Amino acid sequence: MKKFLIAAIASLALAACGKEEKSTADITLYFMPGCPHCHHAIDFFAAELSNATIEKINVTEPGKNQEQFLNALKKCGLSSRGVPLIIVKGECIQGYAPEVGAMIKELLGGSDPEVGAVVASDEAPTTKPSKKPAKKK
Repeated sequence: MKKFLIAAIASLALAACGKEEKSTADITLYFMPGCPHCHHAIDFFAAELSNATIEKINVTEPGKNQEQFLNALKKCGLSSRGVPLIIVKGECIQGYAPEVGAMIKELLGGSDPEVGAVVASDEAPTTKPSKKPAKKK
């Protein structure tokens, strides 16, 4: 019985590894409820990008959410498990500061994306150091 149970669990795990859900959201946000930077990002989205569709994934919920977070980190080439992790049109941004808001607007093509715009990319999300915000003088 134990061997059957172990085989069944292994089969389910292997089947789940091959399936990846594609988001139709403009922005995917991986967050933790107690994270102040995550809440700043959420507040920014509500105030500045109210027309954007945002998929919020609480990484403290065991199971699927944690698995999605770990997969996203891997695709982004990130080893730190820091949140928030924001993915916009395949671009990964880890952390949040006011300058990040400008980067997100730029990635979305302006300050007010159309309702229901879909992020479609067959490529894995990437990090681009050149997208760092310019320092203010």
